[in-house]
Amino acid sequence: MRATILLTVLLAAGVVRAQDDADDAPDAVDAADDASAPSSATEVAERHLEVGRELYLQLDFPGTIDAMNRALAVSGASPAQRLEAFEYIGASAVVMDRPDAAREAFRAMLGIDPYHALREPSGSPKIRNFVEELRRAQVPDAALDPELDLVAELPEAARAAATVSVAVRARGEGGPAVVTVRVRHRSDEEREWSATELEPSAEGEFEGEVPTPRTTGRMLLYAEARDGAGRLVGRAAEPHWPLRVDVRDELPRPLIRQWWFWTAVGVAAVGLAVGLGVGLAGGEGAPDGSLPPGTVELP
Repeated sequence: MRATILLTVLLAAGVVRAQDDADDAPDAVDAADDASAPSSATEVAERHLEVGRELYLQLDFPGTIDAMNRALAVSGASPAQRLEAFEYIGASAVVMDRPDAAREAFRAMLGIDPYHALREPSGSPKIRNFVEELRRAQVPDAALDPELDLVAELPEAARAAATVSVAVRARGEGGPAVVTVRVRHRSDEEREWSATELEPSAEGEFEGEVPTPRTTGRMLLYAEARDGAGRLVGRAAEPHWPLRVDVRDELPRPLIRQWWFWTAVGVAAVGLAVGLGVGLAGGEGAPDGSLPPGTVELP
């Protein structure tokens, strides 16, 4: 059975609903992280990433690795861009049966975000199992459930220096029991995340008040769910791809808009999965690798 975590943010101004899909995925946000990087650097890195994504869909895995290494070579590329580049390099290396290169790439990815949920479009169990085995050795409190669906509802706009009522509902059979839920949040001008732990209101349900920034701008947030052993079992959004709320002095009349994000499985991705075929059916081990950080080369 698939489990679902539902993040609901209630505000008089209106509600934005987000759930798994990819057609209108919000762009990666590293506002504070990118503050000191010239915009041209992230634009150059993004062009290399776009080439790499397209080559990956075309099953050109050596070309993907080359394009993603070019993105990594851009001084000033954002953490989100570097994370994505390492993910595609690692996935390509798994497909090409280059486990040492895959380990180096995925270790670098987990160094940026230890709990990052894979976004590469094939959904390959072999790639996922490879990463999760490596993650278990590197991140002891991680127990991400690949069958855990995260669905988030949040306001399009909020009032500055106020609070947002947040309710999180965890449901599903057979998955890990969600015992605690914490919302991490900050303004787009801050570097550090604040945390607000929600109180249980019923079985599998949590709610609480999350403070909004004191100044207008944009509020970034994501939610973490943990089990009774304190292991992180799922997240709604991520620190480098957070949910976003406009923070204003006054709220407009209620508006409803939908955001869809996370797994990108369209026609191209279906073709990719077919192209990868039986070679992605199994799992991989994850012993130590030896390549230098920053760039991954295939033997």
